[in-house]
Amino acid sequence: MAKTELVTLGWAKSAQPQTGRVSVARIENHALTPPHDHLFHEIVFIEAGAAEHLTVEGTRLLRPGDIILIRPWQWHGYQNTQQLRLLNCLIDRRLMNELAVMMHHDERAFQLFTRPLPRPRESAPLVLHAAPAEGRHCLALLERIMAETRCRLAGWEPMATGALLEFLAMVVRFDARIRLVEKLDITDRAQKAVFDIAVWLEQNAAAKPSLEQLARRVALSPTHLSHVFSQRMGMGIVAYRNRIRIEEACRLLAHTDWSITEVAARLGYEEIAFFSRTFHQLTGKSPRQYRQARNHPAGAQLPAAEP
Repeated sequence: MAKTELVTLGWAKSAQPQTGRVSVARIENHALTPPHDHLFHEIVFIEAGAAEHLTVEGTRLLRPGDIILIRPWQWHGYQNTQQLRLLNCLIDRRLMNELAVMMHHDERAFQLFTRPLPRPRESAPLVLHAAPAEGRHCLALLERIMAETRCRLAGWEPMATGALLEFLAMVVRFDARIRLVEKLDITDRAQKAVFDIAVWLEQNAAAKPSLEQLARRVALSPTHLSHVFSQRMGMGIVAYRNRIRIEEACRLLAHTDWSITEVAARLGYEEIAFFSRTFHQLTGKSPRQYRQARNHPAGAQLPAAEP
């Protein structure tokens, strides 16, 4: 993307003046946002809704629990937003450097935020994901920072700093979990392969790779990959992929006004009949019935995986 197409945001235009060097704000119904970069660090927590995240690598569908780590000068934007609710945590570069000094005993972990990026505008922001319980903990920490920096009661600075450090430590853990596959014992090659494929499928729900393509990713034969995946995950690769896609379809049907055809297309389904049939098999309802019942206590739920 040409440099002239970007808007660079400084601290004064993005953070509330009274919040000092860290600012957390909840944004309801976040609108389309053109590509822009920042002079500060931004960490975004997706609380609800959906959107396409635009970066140098293209677009990615965001979901609740996603955490976006945007370093200074990295650009991003949002498009096709649907009831998107997020929390923006903005951190001044000087404060981040001071926090890094405080974390000197764990420098390697904090490099996630401080290591130099040779060409930041040519690199995409990191997207991590928090499981529901982890997401609730992150949300509580961000809300604590927001309350402390706004109310400024006695002792607010150490309280806000403590919550911020804990939140950053959570982000480091989420990143370490993704990197775990690179550190697993090489003697358990099959476990590494299954972990790698499962994570890749979760992050690329709309992709339609063949078994041969997946096998090449982990340097296993298609037959062996299929066997060990079924053995260790309790279901085959196709079933696992369908489950991920239908779980995401349930969320999009419940929290966006995208048409059923559009939801299916965004998740890689070319035939609406096949999408509807798969959806019914896993939820017991058609997509239309699920959407109509989304606010009902007895709404469709995905069944537990077979052991």
